[in-house]
Amino acid sequence: MTAPSRPAPQRTLLFRLHLIVGLTVGLLAALLGVSGSLLVFRPELEASLLPTATSAAGKRASLDIAAANVSTAVQGRIASLRLPDSASGLLQFQVTGDDHEARRVFVDPYTGAVVAVQPVETGFFAFVHDFHHDLFAGRNGRVATGVIGALLTALCLTGSLLWWPGRGHVFAKATMVRHATVRRRTAWTIHNTVGFASALLLGVIAFTSTYFTWRESYTKTALALLSQKAQARPPLVDPVVPGSLASIDRIVTQAALADSGAAVTVVRFPSKPGEAISVRLRKDGDLRRIGSDVAFLDPASGEVLRVDLAAARPSAVRFLESFTPIHSGEAGGLGLRLLWVVVGVAPSILFFSGFRLWWKRTIAGNEPTYQAALVAGPASEAVEAA
Repeated sequence: MTAPSRPAPQRTLLFRLHLIVGLTVGLLAALLGVSGSLLVFRPELEASLLPTATSAAGKRASLDIAAANVSTAVQGRIASLRLPDSASGLLQFQVTGDDHEARRVFVDPYTGAVVAVQPVETGFFAFVHDFHHDLFAGRNGRVATGVIGALLTALCLTGSLLWWPGRGHVFAKATMVRHATVRRRTAWTIHNTVGFASALLLGVIAFTSTYFTWRESYTKTALALLSQKAQARPPLVDPVVPGSLASIDRIVTQAALADSGAAVTVVRFPSKPGEAISVRLRKDGDLRRIGSDVAFLDPASGEVLRVDLAAARPSAVRFLESFTPIHSGEAGGLGLRLLWVVVGVAPSILFFSGFRLWWKRTIAGNEPTYQAALVAGPASEAVEAA
């Protein structure tokens, strides 16, 4: 048996950092990964539980009639309207009720009739979403998920550096990992194989997650580094007398005309005096499902005040805004979303396989030392012969 070479101090330090961080946040990272996988297809899964639209008439009802029916069904303020992206889809109004509870009201776009009412903050996917984004702890939880995302990014980086056997030895390392199970190193093999296969994609998901915690800081830093000016704030308008909002049909029509070739996806109504109506518009090739262009309209007249085209935004802003569709898998269509579901399971596999290795070596004391695994190149094969 050939004794393993002595690992370099840098690799020993990397190994210890990888071990400490993995044991500290590994379980939470695993749970966040699984919850993220569940959320990838949330819109489709939720839609499958709802009735489909009745398209026998072929002509869509007025949005104003639909809104009136919503106001009759749920007393409160209509906060937003999401238009369906398919012929069988439903209109989705979000209403802040007089009891301060947010509800989603689903309306058949062809008849204008309310077909379902659901609380926003209850249900399985609401539970998963709250955990994934905030760990059930509000702003403090959002900061915690950002820290976990940063540490998971570091784990992907240190793991990749530890795995790397040096130029010319990648094939030998891959072969060694493939045959490792024969030598009773199942956990070690799984950890190495899954880690190597998922490191890049998992690192991308982990790093983009940090943007949701420190959005403003990222934007200010990126703009400063590229010497670019910040994007103009949404326009302000004169306060609107309650009940005097412009026709929703007019708002949707005007927004679509203002951005040629774009489809209206979401209309957000003012929540405070002086706010304009904002409308999301989607063009072919947009990374986001709801689109990247935004039109601002006067709530009283329905006139377009400004259109913010994604292509005209500073490159720093466009780069950071791409983090959202990349993180959710929207950017790559069905293929990337399916891949993201699989990658989301990787942290669980890595944590439990890594924990088993640590337990056997440190607590149980019945596994050989893994000092050889720190040595780059073919010498690391000694870990399997030990």
